[in-house]
Amino acid sequence: MNPSTNPTAHDLRGSPDTGAGRHWWRKLRPYDFYDHQLPEPVGPCCKPDGW
Repeated sequence: MNPSTNPTAHDLRGSPDTGAGRHWWRKLRPYDFYDHQLPEPVGPCCKPDGW
């Protein structure tokens, strides 16, 4: 995962046939994170105000 807008360093790039193969790449969008948040609350833990 590359959280910045900069391209991934060449030495860190892979190819679909590296290792076990059949890898995939895609850019993660904000909704990928927002749509997969834990429910409120989780056990004794609550989200901070404004989350």
